[in-house]
Amino acid sequence: MVRATGLACAVACLFALGSSQAATSSTTVGATVPSATSIDTTACQSLAFPTLPVNSTSIAPNCSLTFGSSNDTARLTAWQQDQTGDAMTRHSSAWSIRKGLGYLYGAAISPDGARAWIGGNDANNAVVLHTSTDGGLTWTNQTACAGETRIYAIVAVSASVALTAGGRMCRTTDGGATWTTVTVPGSGTIRSLSIAADGTIWAASSAGSSRLLRSTDNGVTWINRPIPVADLTYGLAALSATSAVVVGRHTNGTNSESVEWHTSDGGLTWATSVLSSTTNFGYFAMAADASPGGTVLAANYSPTNGIFRSTDGGATWTALQPGFTPLNVRWMGGTTWEAAYATQGLVKRSTDDGLTWSVVPTGATSSLQVWNVMRPVGGVSLLVGASELVFRSTDGGASYTETTPTRTIYRAVAHLSRQRFVAVASAGVVTYTSDGGATLQTGASGTGAAFGDVESDHDRAIAVGTGGTVVVSDDGGATWQSRTTGTGASLADIDRAERTGELVVVGSSGALIRSTDRGDTWSPVTSPTGTSLTNVAVSPDATSIWVATVTGALWYSGDRGVTWVARPDGETNSVATMDLSSQGVLLVAHTQLPDQNSHLMRTTDQGITWVQAYLMAGVLYEVEFDSPFHAWVAMSGGVVAESLDAGVTYSTVIGGTTGTNNNIYSIDAADGNTLAGVGSNETIVTTEPDQQVPDVGDAGANLTSGGSAFGVCVEGSSGAATNPWAVAGTCLAGTPAHWNPVPPLPSDPGVSVATTASQGSATLNLRFGFRAGPSQRAGTYRAAIAFEVLAPG
Repeated sequence: MVRATGLACAVACLFALGSSQAATSSTTVGATVPSATSIDTTACQSLAFPTLPVNSTSIAPNCSLTFGSSNDTARLTAWQQDQTGDAMTRHSSAWSIRKGLGYLYGAAISPDGARAWIGGNDANNAVVLHTSTDGGLTWTNQTACAGETRIYAIVAVSASVALTAGGRMCRTTDGGATWTTVTVPGSGTIRSLSIAADGTIWAASSAGSSRLLRSTDNGVTWINRPIPVADLTYGLAALSATSAVVVGRHTNGTNSESVEWHTSDGGLTWATSVLSSTTNFGYFAMAADASPGGTVLAANYSPTNGIFRSTDGGATWTALQPGFTPLNVRWMGGTTWEAAYATQGLVKRSTDDGLTWSVVPTGATSSLQVWNVMRPVGGVSLLVGASELVFRSTDGGASYTETTPTRTIYRAVAHLSRQRFVAVASAGVVTYTSDGGATLQTGASGTGAAFGDVESDHDRAIAVGTGGTVVVSDDGGATWQSRTTGTGASLADIDRAERTGELVVVGSSGALIRSTDRGDTWSPVTSPTGTSLTNVAVSPDATSIWVATVTGALWYSGDRGVTWVARPDGETNSVATMDLSSQGVLLVAHTQLPDQNSHLMRTTDQGITWVQAYLMAGVLYEVEFDSPFHAWVAMSGGVVAESLDAGVTYSTVIGGTTGTNNNIYSIDAADGNTLAGVGSNETIVTTEPDQQVPDVGDAGANLTSGGSAFGVCVEGSSGAATNPWAVAGTCLAGTPAHWNPVPPLPSDPGVSVATTASQGSATLNLRFGFRAGPSQRAGTYRAAIAFEVLAPG
């Protein structure tokens, strides 16, 4: 069977005249066989319905689709490109951050300095927990206790015993290798932990009413003491085994008050003071700490009365005006204190118990949002904050240097279906999901190789990486099996021929390999160069192959890699990304040029001529066709742009609203609306349509009444002998027989649209109908339909 691809043949013949007086002559005879099949859907691309209210129907303008065969009959088929069964989907530019940098709130070092912990939550509100055994110089990940979603505070009793607090209390006795949930009576969200000099651990929680929790056995058991008239507790300072100060919020009528409560009998009785009755502070607005001498400082999120001080255990308070808005305050020793504040992203230091403050050098190269300052242990102190930043001091907080944990950099992502995708990174890291990214899981790749790319073949994922690594997964990314490739090259890019399923991979030193069995076995392909190859793009039938080198050179083969020709596009920088549409449009993006822009080049004639399609400020990392005319680009700063005309023009429809400023290194579309992007700083972002429109005929859906529906009608035809989709003459919304559903898969019944009886072409006049039912939400809806022509072969 032959699909809509080009075929050409040239025959060279040598004729000899036989006689004793032979005369010899030669000639070349050429013959060209035109395309076996052809299709032109230009007139049916990017059709738009008029804006219509709910409970109404619209029929799009007529568009013509021409197809045929030059050497036999031809059959036109159609199916839904997303292959999910939803005819139309609501196009939403709303992204969700599934993974990425969040906040670190808690930090602690054991009294002997042997182990440190930092914790918080990432951008998807998943718990973050790291540990260090070298005083905070380097960090490794740890798994928190089951069910924990974030960490607000940490205390370290020893190098083995520590507690984390957040949605629950968790405890370890083996240095964090394992954590278990601690039963705490009446507790809710626990935002503060503090250890008194005698080892008594105090905790403040909010659970309907606020509570003070107290443990004298290193956090095994807890005593619950209610705090009167408290809405939320934020800060806690342990003064002794029986004395503590708690700061937080109380709503008095319509006014939010910054309030402190103090106890000297373990929480049996309380006294209280209103610190500020005019501050409308927010999350984590209050914090407190105490020195052994009894001085307590409370941070009040206010640019005026930002610091309150007590020298009598909280009985009386003095409002200080430090001139900044503090988020946290910590005693550093003697009369020295440090305060963190996010507005300017700095840390300030006082050596006179809070009367005057000066800036602390942090060595930060970017805006530093500090959420917590850790009291020094053995001279070592830590700052933790937004973007999961960590800074370390070895002089008691006089100066800091950054020791932020290494972040995962995701290099590639591929969808297996609308809800299932796989993301790969360095060191063999694989993350997968089966629910569109709402829940992310870690896959067992079985390798420590740095992955360069990942591709999908329906329900199989194929990832490539350093050391000639190819691994495949048939369970959505959970487990992987290694495949022999015959090369030790660093494999950088993989592409799949859409129709044949053939896989082509490129890598260092000109490595070029191919698989025709979904990645199980591999064979070498003649490479055009010994220079490292960084990118590959393959046509749907695997006949045409493009490769790019690390130096920016482009090579083209029209015979599956047997012969190659250089096809320069006029740019000299290395190629960052490229993709080839099913209609032969190639887009090539070069790395950022001296003008600080990324140049996207475009060709429609196998690289003979080129035009500059897009000039973008910043670095362009990925270009992705999800249909012949629909392309996406992803780049630095979290920007994603879209083209609806095969890469001619672009609109930054999502730029700046991915929710992150991190670079997007890879983007993949399950259909024209469902996207996943991955990149620097552990970033995984997704966008997904939030409402679908059924096909006509599904559960009685039609274009005249009831709910929403979408269908296709053949209004007229010429040259087609048979039409499985009947010709209507005039497409009427009220005539159900006129409208056809679009099957979800190319193998489903009903995919055949029309057939030509012999050589030649046929033209169909199509109309698309859309009904917006009473529950249809406002927005832009799209139907991604794939048309294909097949002829006997």
